Amino acid sequence: MTILIDDDSSSPTNPDSDSSKTLRSPCPLKSSGKGKTLPEVFLERRGKNSDPAEPEFCMRDSITKESYRFADFDDQTARIASAFYKKGMRKGDVVVYITNDMVKLPLFLVGVWRGNGIARAVYPEEDLETLHAALEESRVGWIYCGPETAVMALCAASKVYWDVEVILTNGMADGCTDFGEFLLDDGSQVPELNISPTDPALMLCTSGTTGRSKSAVHTHESILSILLAMENIPWSTTGENPNLILSKTCHITGTLWPLSIILKGGCCIVMDRATVERIMDAVDEYKPRVIWGFPTLLLQVANSPNEENRDLTSLELSLSAGSPITPPMIQAIKKLPNMKGIINLYGLTECVPVTCCIDFENVMENGDSDDNSSASCLFEDQPEFTVGKVFPGVEVQVRDPETGEILGVREQGEICAKTESTFLEYFENPKATREAFIDGYFRTGDIGYYDENGFIMVVDRLKEIFKFIGNHVSPTEIEDVISRHPAVAMVSVVGMPDPEGRGHVPRAFVVKRTGYEDTTGEEIRTFADSENSLLIILLLVSYLVNSMDSKLNLADNLADYKRLRGGLYTVDALPQGKTGKVTRSLVQQIVVDQNNEEVDVET
Repeated sequence: MTILIDDDSSSPTNPDSDSSKTLRSPCPLKSSGKGKTLPEVFLERRGKNSDPAEPEFCMRDSITKESYRFADFDDQTARIASAFYKKGMRKGDVVVYITNDMVKLPLFLVGVWRGNGIARAVYPEEDLETLHAALEESRVGWIYCGPETAVMALCAASKVYWDVEVILTNGMADGCTDFGEFLLDDGSQVPELNISPTDPALMLCTSGTTGRSKSAVHTHESILSILLAMENIPWSTTGENPNLILSKTCHITGTLWPLSIILKGGCCIVMDRATVERIMDAVDEYKPRVIWGFPTLLLQVANSPNEENRDLTSLELSLSAGSPITPPMIQAIKKLPNMKGIINLYGLTECVPVTCCIDFENVMENGDSDDNSSASCLFEDQPEFTVGKVFPGVEVQVRDPETGEILGVREQGEICAKTESTFLEYFENPKATREAFIDGYFRTGDIGYYDENGFIMVVDRLKEIFKFIGNHVSPTEIEDVISRHPAVAMVSVVGMPDPEGRGHVPRAFVVKRTGYEDTTGEEIRTFADSENSLLIILLLVSYLVNSMDSKLNLADNLADYKRLRGGLYTVDALPQGKTGKVTRSLVQQIVVDQNNEEVDVET
């Protein structure tokens, strides 16, 4: 795939520099979200996808078996919009969703948008204080939740002076309304659309990895841009081989990926609280070709014994994002019976997608078909640890995080992106919004670089890199080395205060592979701190330097400031945050006994 690297001598930050670089994909987006609203596009596409030969379902929960068809979409979203209008919803009114029920979420969201409303996500794992704050900030009129959060929702509603209706996704409880009543509405009062493409449509929680989650406000245009961009992903579009989506409902992927697949005419299998057993059962029953999930979950599936001999051969393509995918993880996932390729996608709640490991030029040449749901859509020459190349319709720059200078090939800095899918603002946080942009580019907070071929590597979160005796230490870089040990299934490295006051030292927590129970943490630590391992680190950081002399100098320093002075401990599992990803801030809180390398962790 050709990557366009443009001189940008007109940059406001560095107007006289000829070395300013901007990365763009030569492939155009198939369609744009500009000038359109979400309900308009969904109703237009719904008509195209409701013919007599349509699949049995467009969404199905593999556990409850609840489902609906494309032909139901118009009718059911109209009923929801009418019900909300009768309950007083008007343009700009906000409804919070805090649920694990993914199957009905597309209907709920499009129904809210047809009612001229705005949806705001709150993670079900959040506490009462956070939910109450969301109600007050947005003057929320309704809470859409599952039975597991009903008590908290009612309590939060009682703390504001206006009426807040709590709507249960399933079932009934005192003080709550059953969502089934919305689906039984006669649809007689669907309001006229009174929204513009630039109006807010969706407020999504940021991951909150470095502090309290912020609410990223997306417009109809930016959400549509995400959904239409994701149509470039080779989702399966046959009912016989649907797409299996494993995500948190209130995460951006759980909220938007099913909507994108529905727009494209594909079918989704979803489930509440995915487990390895549930995933294997769903694959055996529904024969999905494409599976989406965070790396940790996909790795658990790949490493778990298939004791009941379920048929997993339908899986051909794995899509993932949210955390690095190391070569050992790729090797493990590819051990699934018919797995042909693993696609890594990079983006953030505020700006997605940014990069992808799909060779879009090759896909365009071969045509858009389900044949692309295989290794044929991947780059043949992609380097290890890459998150791919710039996604169609996106511009990327790497900038010095302190000076804002635009950097060139193999120069490490903050990844910044500009795209139609970028969010509008952080809700009621103008300071954070201003600080999130530089010259119109969103500052991702990720440190990375790109090579001569346009492949982008993400090194680490800017706020998670720490210093030891003045040297910057990247946890991800050390994780990459430790993960090469055959006994390591998962690893997380964090910086801990140095008792001698020299800054922070690396501490590693490792989950061992099945069959390697006898391997000790000390063996893995010795491997990581050994001279052979340092040579591996040398290969990794060689991307970041320009001469062999500087590589040799780095090699001399690695043993001094990157060794695991904070220790290496083995755990049964790594703690995950609200999004379902391993979260270093939680890993840092693990209490260890320096005399015992095995640690019990509550997850």
